[in-house]
Order: sequence, then C-alpha cells, then structure tokens
Amino acid sequence: MTTTTKKPTASKKESSRKSRIIPKELLGIHFDDIEGWLKAYRSNETQLVARSVISAFRRRYILSQKDAAEKLGISPNTLNRWENGLSQIRWKSRNELVCAGWFKPQHFGLDVPASDFTDEE
Repeated sequence: MTTTTKKPTASKKESSRKSRIIPKELLGIHFDDIEGWLKAYRSNETQLVARSVISAFRRRYILSQKDAAEKLGISPNTLNRWENGLSQIRWKSRNELVCAGWFKPQHFGLDVPASDFTDEE
C-alpha cells in the first residue's frame, strides 16, 4: 500500500522570505539619488523603501553589515533586522541617522531640509 503525502503549498518560511525580498526597482536607486527615494516612497510601502535605503547606504560606501552598523552607531543585529524586514526602522532611529549626517530626510520620504532635524529630544 502506498501513501501519498501532500506538500504544503507555501511554507511559513518561504512566505517570510518572499516578504523580505527588495524589488529590483528599489535596488536600482543609487543612494545619492534623493529624488529617486522620494518617488519610491510615493509608490511603495514605507518600510520596504527604508530597508532599501539602508541597503543602498551599504552598497554606496562598500560596507559590511558590521562596519555599517559601527558607522551608524547601532548594533549589527539591529542593522541586519532592518535590512531583512524583521524589524521596522522607527522614526526616532531615522531622526538619529539624519542628525548623524549619513542620511538626508529625503532618504526616509520627507521633503524637508536636514536643518529641521536636531539631536534634541
């Protein structure tokens, strides 16, 4: 007697992986293309674009996750979670990244001057 087993159509792990994939059109935006990032925020999910910005930052400066995390003043685990969509980049963190000088507000979908950002709470 033979038994047939049904394969699951999509495992939880596979669907989780698909949600972490950054679309090619976002990967194609150069880190210094401020207008490109603003356009991306208008047509894509905010966290997906923010993840793309972090990835573009690392590609622009040719940094490993560990080196990028060190430059940004965050833990490598935090950077990894941001890039892989396992954790959202909070507004406080975005503010700190802009204040540190590595990012412009436009990298996070805000069409305002960087001088509007401060280190003060």
